[in-house]
Amino acid sequence: MADRVAGAVHQPLYIAPGSPWENAYVESFNSRLRDEHLNREEFASLLEAQVLVAGWRRDYNEARPHSALDYLAPAVFAARWRAPVGAVPLPAHASAETLKP
Repeated sequence: MADRVAGAVHQPLYIAPGSPWENAYVESFNSRLRDEHLNREEFASLLEAQVLVAGWRRDYNEARPHSALDYLAPAVFAARWRAPVGAVPLPAHASAETLKP
């Protein structure tokens, strides 16, 4: 039995359509995207929708404060974790814009 488990090929688990409780992280993101962007915009073309959603996604993933990160923007949180040990921490008001080269 142990040999079969050790040599098993891991494949993605099937999530049935309409079963948001099986993947809460994706459903949470989809809900935010729908509530904060898609329901508030009227797109004239597919290209316009793609460009606006890409901007929203960048803001969500880089600049927007997240409660799970102690209300820090992901870029700021990541920069603090990448800082060398003993380095002076970034100020709390640092944003993704201030971290750009």
